[in-house]
Amino acid sequence: MKMVSVLALTALFAASASALKLNGRELPKDFKYGCGVSAYQVEGAWNADRKSASIWDRFAQMPGKTEKGQNGNVAMDFYHSYAKDIPLFFSATGIKTFDTTLAWTRILPQGTGKTANKAGIDYYRRVAQATHKAGGTFTATLYHWDLPEALQQRYKGWVSPKIVDDFGNYARVAMTALGDVVDEWISLNEPRTFCTEGYGPEPVSAPGYNGTLIDQYRCFHHALLAHARAAEVFADLKKQGKVKGKFSIKIDGAPAKPFDPKSKKDQEAATRIMDMQETGWALGPLTTGDYSHSLREAFGKDLPQFTKQESESLMRSYDSVYYDVYTSVYAKHIDGCKRGDDTWPFCVEETSDKNGKPIGKPTGSDWNFLVDDTLYSGLHYMHDRWGLKKPLIVGETGLAVKGGDKQSLAQKLNDKDRVEWYRTYFAQMDRIFKEGNTVNLQGFTFWSCISNFEWHSGYGPDFGVIYAPPGANKPRHVKNSAHYLKDVLVHGLSSASTKWG
Repeated sequence: MKMVSVLALTALFAASASALKLNGRELPKDFKYGCGVSAYQVEGAWNADRKSASIWDRFAQMPGKTEKGQNGNVAMDFYHSYAKDIPLFFSATGIKTFDTTLAWTRILPQGTGKTANKAGIDYYRRVAQATHKAGGTFTATLYHWDLPEALQQRYKGWVSPKIVDDFGNYARVAMTALGDVVDEWISLNEPRTFCTEGYGPEPVSAPGYNGTLIDQYRCFHHALLAHARAAEVFADLKKQGKVKGKFSIKIDGAPAKPFDPKSKKDQEAATRIMDMQETGWALGPLTTGDYSHSLREAFGKDLPQFTKQESESLMRSYDSVYYDVYTSVYAKHIDGCKRGDDTWPFCVEETSDKNGKPIGKPTGSDWNFLVDDTLYSGLHYMHDRWGLKKPLIVGETGLAVKGGDKQSLAQKLNDKDRVEWYRTYFAQMDRIFKEGNTVNLQGFTFWSCISNFEWHSGYGPDFGVIYAPPGANKPRHVKNSAHYLKDVLVHGLSSASTKWG
């Protein structure tokens, strides 16, 4: 009996020691704490082992499309350095989950077909195995903006309904090949952003498709249907025992504050922009089977329609929602707004400035500000406005330090602004937890594990908690923010501590 008691106490102590904590509160047993990267932003090896070009390979290699003409041809060379990088991610930050994306063009180089590229599958299998060896779980996101160029050329990519079948096929091929080593699947990363930045008037990101405002809504509509199709594939394969875990989607969007808190019109404008253009754009179909009333009213028959079957499929298409959360905006109602105006169909002016004062502390990205209630407001909007009861997980959050590209190595590693960012977010998480059973917050993923290629902004903005210059065989340097994250969530340090900055 004594031996059993000792063993039981030892096991209890070990379990307690490994539990994640936040300011004295033990987090749920299956709370997800991880970091994320995406294939194009870190892997490099853009044409190695039968990989074909993605829209981002083509776009970034075109003159004038990215800052200083930089691209992801080599990036952080994660394709060759993953075996060293992954253990470092875990030891430096204490994460329990590693979240990366699969490059569609590594698995199906032309975007279609039933037979996976063996080299691509073998690579992602090794990444998953390295994650498990480091003691963590492996989350794979099927798509993070790097559509096969072949599909963009064939039928204009996401603006065509043909993408739905091809994405479903890609999901089946990838899941069948990797289902035994992937612990959780995510369909898409931020369809709102890749549709509004890559398609429509004045696109700034790949594929740079010059089209109409309606093209952005077609892109988004097809992305949601592709997500639902992949969810159906996952459910089918799970019944066959070929995949495990859960299936989710990552969405993004800024919570909006009324420009004048006392103005009813500005209050309505804040809700309207969130419903029509921010997280509500996706949450409407995911929770009710259709877009918000505001969108339907504005676009009428021009807005794509869901069939009854599609609506039902969307509403059962996810086990949880990952929320990529960064900044907030002000919303100001525009009187007399009509079709053809710059602010139509929202009839809202979005701004990050009020009377010369920014909405929050500026960062190294002109769109991103540290606001002390962004996460809290965003989660409550999802819960209160859309009745979202399923688990919510912070899918990305972080910042590039202002002026970071001009800092010395010592200054980069002493990243006080990033520590402040996460301190502010932990305070908001604490506030959510103290409210009890309202918002079902079940995870926190910071962005990003390591420095990366920040899309059209190049390598200047650095979101990583581990610094690495771009290129092959470059050193890795752990920043103070990594130590802070580990100390708070693993070792129980108060999130208000200034130990690390």
